[in-house]
Amino acid sequence: MEHADTERVPVASAATHPEHVMLATDGGPAGIAAARWLAERRSRRPLDVEIVAVVEPGDQLGAEPGEPERAAGRAADEARALLERLAPGIAVGSTVLAGEPVRTLRHAARAADLLVVGTDRTARRGLHVSPSFATRLAADALCPTVVVRSAWESSGGPVVVGIAGDGSEDEALAFAAREAEELGRDLVLVHAWRLAAGAAPSDVGDPGPRAANEALRAAAARLRIGRPDLRIVPVLTATRPIRALERAALGAALVVVGSRGLDALDRMLSRSVSRAALERLACPVAVVPQGG
Repeated sequence: MEHADTERVPVASAATHPEHVMLATDGGPAGIAAARWLAERRSRRPLDVEIVAVVEPGDQLGAEPGEPERAAGRAADEARALLERLAPGIAVGSTVLAGEPVRTLRHAARAADLLVVGTDRTARRGLHVSPSFATRLAADALCPTVVVRSAWESSGGPVVVGIAGDGSEDEALAFAAREAEELGRDLVLVHAWRLAAGAAPSDVGDPGPRAANEALRAAAARLRIGRPDLRIVPVLTATRPIRALERAALGAALVVVGSRGLDALDRMLSRSVSRAALERLACPVAVVPQGG
């Protein structure tokens, strides 16, 4: 069953209510890693978690009546039991939905503060021929989405965020700053001045290091307002955005990128920094939609 597109619901402050998180799982190692990541997050803030498993219409082919739904239910229940064991007292529920997974989860998460999904794909230098399920979900989600690799291990490193320098990344910057504050980590701002994030060489000119440095300083200044204890580390580099993020992401706890809802041509040409980050970085990656 297809759902109509809906507007993104503004995220309320975690300081005033538990963060409503949707965890997508199929019961495999990736789902377990995502649940472990959430359990660690539970130590920093109250969470209200809904675990969702999706049954596709094609899953019914060749299966006994009701078995796909039962298998999905077992996967959701196992993730729920793991979360309750790792984070005692956590508010968690589970449900099974039917439909095309990306569209179904996108619709289900329309009022969530955060969507979390695991991926079995290993980080690699270049892009895969086709984007993974987690990549497609993060690109289409209406709320911030974190993708966690199945081999995830907790890290004491910084939170890293990529900026374009044109003001389009304000929501990603705010998300990254909040994460860094709660973790008690440095916030690394990465700006590659040769090419604005998300653009192709033919689309933009070289702004030069002076203008890029001013944009970086302005972004850091905005983030320092009201955050006296947050240590911000600006990084300006003359390289491609994804190369800059790769260097900064080594040992990072989280990398945050913005997503502008690229069209089909942009995706075909692999111009999305967010897709490259999702497929090339080993640490958890948060994709934050910009501008609703």
